[in-house]
Amino acid sequence: MSIFKIEDYIVKAEKAVIIALIYVMALMSFAQVLLRIAFKSGIVWLDPLLRHCVLWAGFTGAALAARHSKHFALDIFSKFAPAKLRRPIEIFVSLCSATAAGFLFHAAWKFIADEASSGAVAFYINNLAIKGWFAEIIIPIAFGLTAFHCVLGIFRPNEKATDFEKTSFSMNKETADNKKVTDYGQKKPDSEQLEMHGGKQEAK
Repeated sequence: MSIFKIEDYIVKAEKAVIIALIYVMALMSFAQVLLRIAFKSGIVWLDPLLRHCVLWAGFTGAALAARHSKHFALDIFSKFAPAKLRRPIEIFVSLCSATAAGFLFHAAWKFIADEASSGAVAFYINNLAIKGWFAEIIIPIAFGLTAFHCVLGIFRPNEKATDFEKTSFSMNKETADNKKVTDYGQKKPDSEQLEMHGGKQEAK
């Protein structure tokens, strides 16, 4: 199994986590609002749980965006640079992004280690204490995944340029087809004009 195939499975897992978190957050928010309207009270631990769900969804989405190069991009250089330089620029950006994500992963891991050693509690679900390191473990994980995606982006085929070219081609083709339809509606072919002119003369 290739490393890119493993990355595809990781990307699917990232998407599944984000979708699940969005559904959970929507349901919990609706339940909290409903409880406050109907019973003038809510679930105490639901608000901190929602905040941490937002944290997890945001960092997971950031890692997923790194896979598709949706951020950490120097678009102005990629767009105006010659075609031969676009790929080297993308490799340079991926290398810089992977380095930055690696440093952030190291800092986030130290933060989680400090949280674990201190025994800090993020919030309580009834009598169950949710430790701070567990609630915030997504931070180093997301930075690690971001670095992983960026490193593979150095060796990955230039999918972004290919998709851009396909999109541009389809848009240009659609524009050309619309122009043909518009021109046909405004100016009919010569054969049809001759037929209409001949019909008018016969009617006279």
